[in-house]
Amino acid sequence: MTTQSDNQTTTIGPYTHVQYQPVPYQPLDAGLIEKALTVGDVSKMPPEVRVHFYRALCASCGLNPLTRPFILLKTRPTEHNPSGELTWYATVGAAEQLRKLHLVSTRILSRERTEDGLYVVTVQASTPDGRQEESQGIVAIGGLKGQELANALMRCGSKALRRVTLALCG
Repeated sequence: MTTQSDNQTTTIGPYTHVQYQPVPYQPLDAGLIEKALTVGDVSKMPPEVRVHFYRALCASCGLNPLTRPFILLKTRPTEHNPSGELTWYATVGAAEQLRKLHLVSTRILSRERTEDGLYVVTVQASTPDGRQEESQGIVAIGGLKGQELANALMRCGSKALRRVTLALCG
């Protein structure tokens, strides 16, 4: 085992662990923050501001930013925004952390295949204080077979769990 305090690394066998170094705080431009909060578009933010905004977003939710609970998602172009928006999307990892943080219990109420080729999973979630929510995940499975079908069925369950968690935890 080797420890180097000058660059804060620890080596144990073949593995090297680098200590987390906080990024120095830089004031955030109020106009960019306003656009991100009101419109949801962070595309105009410079990368360093986007990183600070991401860290603030994770901190406000109590999530570990190193696990990538949010990813940047480019939305489809619309009439009002022909180039689309770049916005934060809460991942399944964010939902898992929120469920643990808020002691959310989940229960799958139903799984069903519809006649028109959809698979629907309905999930109920509750918190210790008695609040409850229900949400559905729906995916198209018409024509899918084998591994593609299996992946779609699992994605549907994950989708339902993510949606119910975000509905309950905000």
